[in-house]
Amino acid sequence: MVEPLPVSPTVVGQDVVVQVRPLDTSLGSEDRRHYEVDLSAYFSAFLVTIENRTSHSLVVDLASSTLQEGSAQPREVLTDEEVVRTYRHGREGEGAIELVPKAPAVIKRELERIRAVRSGAGTLTPGEQIERVLLFRPVAAECGQSLLIIRGMEVIDEPGGLEFRFPLTTCAARSGADAQ
Repeated sequence: MVEPLPVSPTVVGQDVVVQVRPLDTSLGSEDRRHYEVDLSAYFSAFLVTIENRTSHSLVVDLASSTLQEGSAQPREVLTDEEVVRTYRHGREGEGAIELVPKAPAVIKRELERIRAVRSGAGTLTPGEQIERVLLFRPVAAECGQSLLIIRGMEVIDEPGGLEFRFPLTTCAARSGADAQ
């Protein structure tokens, strides 16, 4: 599970506010009740909230965002085809056996829900806020640090795109007894 490092979860730049939260859709979680499918069992999933506080419209297409694990090649936001492949076969790709055999109706329903929450392009008017879900291949299980780079936002009538960086860790928070 990916967790934010102990830094402010909100980044502000040019009056655009971006917040990122890793999704925990394990059984019984609030995210599971909301999304009705265990996204975190298949993906590294993040909820991105964007608020446009500028006086211009903001074009948003987060498909160019990346998740960087240490020195490994950055992971890109999954395409629709990659989402299906990762859901069915996990990290191993198409050559691997199906992870969890499920009834075709369950697979169809879960894939529809996963596709429905994926990030989409759009335009935010001044004062508007949107939420998008970014899906990546799962991060490695071992303890380490990652960097989520949110790209694909541009204020209309202002040059250049915006980029926001969020440091993350795959280490579970340790309790006081474990930390000693």
